[in-house]
Amino acid sequence: MMIDVPYVIRACQDDAKYSHSDLEDEDRGVSAAMAMVMDPEERINMLLVHGMLHLVGYDHIDDDDYQLMVAKEEEILRLLGKKAE
Repeated sequence: MMIDVPYVIRACQDDAKYSHSDLEDEDRGVSAAMAMVMDPEERINMLLVHGMLHLVGYDHIDDDDYQLMVAKEEEILRLLGKKAE
């Protein structure tokens, strides 16, 4: 797994130019939720957790899988102290 930090920083800057309603496009799925995070460090934490969950078998193909994966991401980020309670 590789994360291109300069790319994440540029993506945060680009996403900051749009309104929240533009970023909430349902077709973007998980990336729409991530686009709401403008802090590169926070987004990198999310990407790491998201990628690691994929590596251990989680996916978000259907709504049930998506909800399960999001819940697990939030749980892990909270345990790491990277998400508000």
